[in-house]
Amino acid sequence: RALTDLVTIWIVNDEKMENPSLAANTLQPQPVLVDDMCGHYMSTPNSETSPASKRSRTEDGCLFALFNHHAKHALSQAQRRYISDLIRPEQLAEVMKSEKINFGSVAAYNLLPNWKPVLRPFGDAVKLPKLITIAGYNYTALRRCARAISSRLERAGSRVEIVMYSYRELSEKAKNGTLDETLVVTNINLDDNRHASAFSNFFSNAVLYHTLGAQNAAWLDAQMENVRAFSPLEDYLSALEP
Repeated sequence: RALTDLVTIWIVNDEKMENPSLAANTLQPQPVLVDDMCGHYMSTPNSETSPASKRSRTEDGCLFALFNHHAKHALSQAQRRYISDLIRPEQLAEVMKSEKINFGSVAAYNLLPNWKPVLRPFGDAVKLPKLITIAGYNYTALRRCARAISSRLERAGSRVEIVMYSYRELSEKAKNGTLDETLVVTNINLDDNRHASAFSNFFSNAVLYHTLGAQNAAWLDAQMENVRAFSPLEDYLSALEP
């Protein structure tokens, strides 16, 4: 693969980013002419391009929550629908704004921004478990999403516990079948090789396969094998769309 000649990397103190006074975008100076939420800059040595002409690019991917079919205390279908209604993107954005933990993000209505929005039926209010647990890996954006989800569920009457593992720990618990929290917050991001990256994000995702349960995971695995067998690489994104 062709690589850029120069990449600039910012190292951020992850602990300090959890300080609400540092976290809110509204309190931070914004770069000029940057419209998108997440991005990176690339350049070559001796480039004469002016800073004003640099552009940020929105990441292809999203943060999302999974209902864990291997949870210690399984949710009913009615409870899953109700929780889906409680934690809609707009609702979580409002919580983040009110708690000053908002960050550069936009509402997602499918796993990838170029896929058609998924329409979900509204869930009727039902009694939720007294305790709901949320797992994820230790990443600032996921921690904030987990906090926002927790806030919404607590308003509905549940007590919520959040456990953030290292990325390796989360993957290992999924692989060995010990990941048993009610919800799992995770994310996918595509690199510049978007078609192959999208396939890899789904086909090699231990957390996704674990939370789906055996029957759903077997169905997904068969679909992925079908895409790999019958679709050219350049068509993977459209072939993978639900």
